[in-house]
Amino acid sequence: MGVEINAQENPQSKYVRSVHTMCKIVVERAFNPLKTNDFLYNFTLDNIAERKAVKYLHSTADAVIKMKREEQQKEEEEENDDVGGKKRVAFLDLLLRHRDENGQPLSDKCIRKQVNTIMFAIFEEEEEQYFKKDIPAYIPANQWGLFLFIGTAYSTLL
Repeated sequence: MGVEINAQENPQSKYVRSVHTMCKIVVERAFNPLKTNDFLYNFTLDNIAERKAVKYLHSTADAVIKMKREEQQKEEEEENDDVGGKKRVAFLDLLLRHRDENGQPLSDKCIRKQVNTIMFAIFEEEEEQYFKKDIPAYIPANQWGLFLFIGTAYSTLL
């Protein structure tokens, strides 16, 4: 994304904890019949934790988008011609520069969905190790593929 969140240096950061919370809740909801019912789930502590985690993840993504949009506007104002090789561009910068068929930029909500998906995917391998050691009772060995699919599919809802 062109932004560092320092997840490796600080695995106890609020962002990492929020991602862990969401992963844990997704798994528990997938395998607990009482939590799959939305009506009943709304009365659980997990629902409160999910709302807090999603709110924080969205606010973080929104802050990153806002910061990068401001940086991009400054760069456009200071546009100088560099001669030489191609400049590497972060995925978020590409999203910010992208225009739809009407020439309109993507909405912040649309960009946030893409940012959340990519940022969640960054944790995929780390999360697999985290859940293998912390919640083996919820995920039988032959269902890891289902877990990863559900987690990836759920990240698109964020």
